[in-house]
Amino acid sequence: MWRFSFRIGTFWIPKQSYCRCVTPALTHVYESAPINCSLYPSGLILANEERDCQNACISLTFDAGSRYELPQENGVTHFFEHLCFRGTKKRSKTNIECEMNEIGGKFNCYTTREMIGFSAECLSEHIPKALDLLTDCIFNNSLSNTEIELQKGVIYQEMLDHDRDSECVVFDYLHTAAFHGIGLAQTVMGPSYNLYNFNATLISKYIERWLVPDRMVFTCVGPLKQEQVCNLANMYLNRDGASPGFSRQYRFTAGDIRYRDDSMQVAHVALALEAPAFHHPDYLPLLVAATAIGSWDRSQPGGNHSTYFAQASATGICNSFEAFYIAYRDTGLWGIEFVSPRMQVDDAREIIQGEWMKLCTTVTDSELIKVKQQLKWKILKQNETAAGACLDIAKWIFYTKYAPTIQEKFKAIDQLVADDVRRVCYDYIYDKCPAVVAVGATEALQIHSRMRGGMYWLRL
Repeated sequence: MWRFSFRIGTFWIPKQSYCRCVTPALTHVYESAPINCSLYPSGLILANEERDCQNACISLTFDAGSRYELPQENGVTHFFEHLCFRGTKKRSKTNIECEMNEIGGKFNCYTTREMIGFSAECLSEHIPKALDLLTDCIFNNSLSNTEIELQKGVIYQEMLDHDRDSECVVFDYLHTAAFHGIGLAQTVMGPSYNLYNFNATLISKYIERWLVPDRMVFTCVGPLKQEQVCNLANMYLNRDGASPGFSRQYRFTAGDIRYRDDSMQVAHVALALEAPAFHHPDYLPLLVAATAIGSWDRSQPGGNHSTYFAQASATGICNSFEAFYIAYRDTGLWGIEFVSPRMQVDDAREIIQGEWMKLCTTVTDSELIKVKQQLKWKILKQNETAAGACLDIAKWIFYTKYAPTIQEKFKAIDQLVADDVRRVCYDYIYDKCPAVVAVGATEALQIHSRMRGGMYWLRL
């Protein structure tokens, strides 16, 4: 709709109206039904969100990952992810592929430092068959020596590709700098010298130890009733076994790791501070604070970002930046990752710390209105698909033993005020020591003590 126009010489230049008709979107997500949860005697947790749709997604998520691995087996969880659909004791690899094609489903698996998840998305009438396939591949895997040797080569190539990605390298180094000497410092893929020592015996022992009912969440999102999902769990997940005790000790070390490579024209830098765990009451205010900083990329200048920093970045001091909040079971990392040209990297760092100090001291309710809307939209987009909702529900169940609805999340966001954000940012950001990681053209980046001095404006 064009409302106004200006005449310049003999040309008419229309001015676009900012009045728009907004149609409510993602209504089926926002008006979601309560999430039904059941706890089985074996320790298995079942969560089901009923939706009025034709497709459904199921996921089996385990409280297992690189954090729980011994140093000599670091990477075994990710290795099993590659082996999962390669054959079972009663199905060959070819049979598994044929059955997947017959139901037209999408099967997926992922590994993080604290989770490994297996999911299947298909039409609701094929969910029993999909669950049968998933459980067979996980609990009755053939662990063929031929496939193990084949996947070693595949994962080794994946490691090489990972090492060429500066952003991935930065976040691996960041965990090493922040949690030096504990399980969270271990990478998901592990070192290459571990890879060649993996065998069927080691993998099977790991499965028996960690992929057990009391560490599992079975999630379903779709048109299935709670009774139907419970029947499926009784049929396919009625298993015994308990995990060993595990002490989740952690410490934040606030280290400084720099890998200087003068052949690169830019520096990839990450600054992070110790943050509370996922279940902590201060999680949401810090999530809002990270959203307030936002992200920006020179190739895509639009998007959600801190206005001042994005404007400064557009002048050439920064190619891209993205704020993050990585929350774990008992700790977290809150910070920013940015890419800057060789001689502007410290200018970008100084502006970032200035924006952090504003969050701690002068952020206002009017500034948070836009931020809250951005966070709500991000939550809606994450839960738009059944697969995204499955992942989100499993994460909430693991960390809080409760899965809130979209309405409950929105209500909690609306109740936040600027005083809450300032208080939490002051507690976790102001005058705190950051972990610093830099890769590439890092020679212009200040020493750690100067960065530490940028974490406060006034100190008594």
